[in-house]
Amino acid sequence: MSVTDLTGASYVTDGGSSIKAVAAGTSGDTVVKATPGRICRILITTTGTNPMQVFDNASAGSGTIIACLPASPTVGTTYVFGLPASAGITVKGHASNPGVTISYA
Repeated sequence: MSVTDLTGASYVTDGGSSIKAVAAGTSGDTVVKATPGRICRILITTTGTNPMQVFDNASAGSGTIIACLPASPTVGTTYVFGLPASAGITVKGHASNPGVTISYA
């Protein structure tokens, strides 16, 4: 994927250009990116029992699912997605969600 940095230079990445950490057990929805982009990877940092969902939405955990993690994922596992988000990227909150670090562009 080609991404433009703050200086206007283009570079290619499949790992994203930014990251956002979401703590385990975050019950409210978390906006990762409020504008169009691409979800690239999710690293599990703390396990959780809820199958976490990520939506193509700029402000809420609803609409088209662009990433989904299984229940009880193993810490250290990285999931690769590479899907476009036409509106934005939002994680649906749940008290049993895993802790994650999300890379996106």
